[in-house]
Amino acid sequence: MHTKQTLLLLLFAVLLLLGCKEKAADEGLSAAPPDTVALNYYNLRVAGRYADYVSAMASCDKATPAYRAHIEKMLRHHTALVQREKGGVSRVEVLRTELHSGDRLAHVYLSVTYNDSTREEVLFPLVHDGQRWRIQ
Repeated sequence: MHTKQTLLLLLFAVLLLLGCKEKAADEGLSAAPPDTVALNYYNLRVAGRYADYVSAMASCDKATPAYRAHIEKMLRHHTALVQREKGGVSRVEVLRTELHSGDRLAHVYLSVTYNDSTREEVLFPLVHDGQRWRIQ
């Protein structure tokens, strides 16, 4: 019985530490400028972290799990297409950021360089929800 209690206490401590670590990382991102946030979010997508990317989308906050899964599937499909046609993404840079609507809306222009050396300019819209920048 003592071993079970120790194990449960250890598990609780680990979960508590992980929860605090995630919160601290989120707090750091909430204070970040929109260009840094846009790069972070775009890199989530490039890394295949589709659930995290969808969670950053303000428009998906009240979406059903089925809809969120559909968005993740579309992102996965697009990533596979980019991988097949261009060899994937090699670099993402911020070109410029434009703030609108009393600094609550940001248009971040990214330059995406692919492994086949082609480039594309991507408009990455963000909205500030009062606490942090989110994908619009």
